[in-house]
Amino acid sequence: MCQTRFTPAEFEPITYNASSGGLSCPDAMVRIGYYNVSGYPTIVFNGTDVQVGAPASDANGDSYTNKINYWLGQTTPLRVTITDYDFVTDPHATVRLELLGDEPSLTGARIRVAVMEDHLWYDSEHYNHTCIDILPEANVTIDSNGETQEVTLPITPGVWNDLDNTYLVAFVQHQTNRTIYNGFSSRALGLAYSVDGDTQVIVDSPHTFGNLNFTNIGPEADTYDVTLDTSDLPTGWTGHFTYDGVDYTSTTITLASTESDLLNVTIVPDMGVIGSGRATVTFHSQGGFMPDLNVDFSAMTAGTDLLVVADDGGAGYGYDYFGPALDTATTKTYAIWDRNGGAVSSDFMDDYEAVIWLTGNKSPSLPPEDRTEVQTYLNGGGRMLLTGQDLISDLYDEGGGARIWLQMYLRVQFVNGGYTDNNVEGVPGDDVSDGMFLTLVGGDGADNLDDPDVINPINDSADQIFTWTAGVGAGIKADYNGYRIVVLGFGMESINNATDRAALMGSSLDWLLATADAVDDVPFAKALHNNVPNPFNPKTTISFSLDREAPVRVEVYDMMGHLVRVLADEIRPAGTYEVMWDGTDENGLRQASGTYFCRMISDDQTFQQKMTMLK
Repeated sequence: MCQTRFTPAEFEPITYNASSGGLSCPDAMVRIGYYNVSGYPTIVFNGTDVQVGAPASDANGDSYTNKINYWLGQTTPLRVTITDYDFVTDPHATVRLELLGDEPSLTGARIRVAVMEDHLWYDSEHYNHTCIDILPEANVTIDSNGETQEVTLPITPGVWNDLDNTYLVAFVQHQTNRTIYNGFSSRALGLAYSVDGDTQVIVDSPHTFGNLNFTNIGPEADTYDVTLDTSDLPTGWTGHFTYDGVDYTSTTITLASTESDLLNVTIVPDMGVIGSGRATVTFHSQGGFMPDLNVDFSAMTAGTDLLVVADDGGAGYGYDYFGPALDTATTKTYAIWDRNGGAVSSDFMDDYEAVIWLTGNKSPSLPPEDRTEVQTYLNGGGRMLLTGQDLISDLYDEGGGARIWLQMYLRVQFVNGGYTDNNVEGVPGDDVSDGMFLTLVGGDGADNLDDPDVINPINDSADQIFTWTAGVGAGIKADYNGYRIVVLGFGMESINNATDRAALMGSSLDWLLATADAVDDVPFAKALHNNVPNPFNPKTTISFSLDREAPVRVEVYDMMGHLVRVLADEIRPAGTYEVMWDGTDENGLRQASGTYFCRMISDDQTFQQKMTMLK
């Protein structure tokens, strides 16, 4: 049996651009109808398994992971290869089918080939894996073990824009039920891989991660140099991988086409050295069939002073730029948590003196689930440095509640994005930025300044700390409602030298933590806390805090914005209080299961939390 060959690592998801202006093509438009796609983004796995609309925040495709892993584990007796192709002299593609078992359902199936192109630009947007043409199809004529079929299909000359970035994807699909039996790409893709279980853990002893499974999905055998890079582990920590019962830090592994194997990575912490680190497995193709493949495994200890949330889509900025800046700027211990490896709860953040949250060039940034946790953390008196490219403009462009959240919690007024300036300067006399002039391109920085944001503080609840050289805002700090936050309209990793990165990190932490001890003397901060339990049935407890005597009103609304119940409406002194909602309206009528919103209004401030009632 052949391993299925239409995983994302090999059979790249085809982007049929029916709504991308000049990138759309008639064939792709027809395929949209063929799959009954009615919204974007939608992916149809195997021609039948539909996932409609990933969240707008899903830039890295996390919502598709379960489906990808499922289809990766399926098998098919049909092997598909592209044995020959030419785009210029004699434009054609030759596809070969081979059956390794009986497959009578292939009656009515078609051989289809798509012409794909990467690195297309349209209307200032960058597109990859874009379908630009589909070749005439051919009927499948085999259905029994051992049979083979080879067909040659013509390629339309000159449909591509850049031949170096053009490739073919062949797949066999049933005409009626749309099932895809297998696929193949003309690109020498090398290895597909998956990991059983988490790739990031909190450790207090040696930890062995789940299987790292890898498959040679290229058309021929290859030998791989496999090495484990432990240079990002703290001093005293070690790591190795186990292959075929033997521990290694480097070895070679040979796989035939479609052959699979596995190894396991172990990280051994020195518990006298708290912190975090990663070990990276690198596969290097001796045949040159692919770029080096890197797979990261990360571990951290509990008990560090600071938490770095690397929410940069796997760019590695936490280890490359923020870790070294912290090493220079402070003697406090820190741990780096890769957001790709798991969500970060407010309870988790509460264990640290301050949180540095970086988004790099990841876009969109801070989805609703992360905003909820950040909001709860800040309401509890948190200390946070928030930095990234397009971070503020993404929230503004999302509109609705994201814009309100931007103002309510980050204390930021968005002015515009895509600003064309490479330098920022500090505000004279400011605790964070006084005397600083930062260059954000070149040097040893990330050189990733694409669309810096222009931001101003909201009213008198925040202060401008950086301006672009034309005088418009580039960063703010806010000491508000019991919490402190520094927000930058650019990514700190883009600062072009390590000295300035460390200086900004140090001054930001000095200001964020300056009153951390004094906060303990302030008994309460005005806040609406998460209801417990959530989800709930039949009742839940809602707690809220007031920092002084003030009027407070606590309400429950349904998804349509209709008022369901008033739980409190009175003047109360400073303190923390609890109210209970039993899932009924003002008349005592039991409400339907679903999503509700608890809203707290006190003076001119409004807080809101989402609740889920189950039956």
